[in-house]
Amino acid sequence: MKLQQKERYAVLITRPAAQGKALSQAIARLGYQPVHLPLFAIQLYHKCAAGQYISRLDLYDTVIVTSKNAAIPLMQWLDVFWPKIPEHPQFYAVGRTTAAYLTRREISAKVPEQMHSEGLLHLLKIHHKIHGRILICKGLDGRNLLETSLRKTASSIDVSILYRRIPLLYEANELAEKIRRADKIICTSTEILLQLYKLTHEAGISLRHLSLIVSSPRLFLCAKDMGFSDIFLSKNATDQDLIACLASLV
Repeated sequence: MKLQQKERYAVLITRPAAQGKALSQAIARLGYQPVHLPLFAIQLYHKCAAGQYISRLDLYDTVIVTSKNAAIPLMQWLDVFWPKIPEHPQFYAVGRTTAAYLTRREISAKVPEQMHSEGLLHLLKIHHKIHGRILICKGLDGRNLLETSLRKTASSIDVSILYRRIPLLYEANELAEKIRRADKIICTSTEILLQLYKLTHEAGISLRHLSLIVSSPRLFLCAKDMGFSDIFLSKNATDQDLIACLASLV
């Protein structure tokens, strides 16, 4: 009986293709209907500067990896320069998925309980890692909270840009069809939420009747400012936490 109830719900998933596929499969296993609408494509950003920073990896005290999207090209650079990962520096990852990916090269990364930039800054302060030489591995035009905050205390900050997000566009009819099928939306970044709002606003499509699941207090406030009223806060942006939040709403 519960499964039949769940099947009435269609969930709009806005993550990029690979990440959204995994979340879609998890949602389908629970009896919900996933509707995948990727709003960005991820493009690796192979620039010489990124490689130069990673070639000097052993000179840093702390390396921060902001996402799996950053971890993938980072691992490629590590294969070029570091057949054996140096014992120094200490790695930190914003989320568990990123940390798990780094273990492929036997890198043990520490992860904050609250898996966002604010949570990581809190963890770095607890571990006394806000000083020294720090390398941040991230995407182009991502949040700059980490480097802005750490520049106040660190002896040096380098930022390695490893990927960029390419906005995806949809015909108004296709966009309207996907929105029409959805009961709930899962959104895990401000960039994704803004792109969704931009596309639907330009197409004259309202989203305010839909429930919205977000993954951080900052994103919750952003959604509220956009006019969403039925907003639910997941503990974190992991598939497991998003699924738990979704299940709690039925």
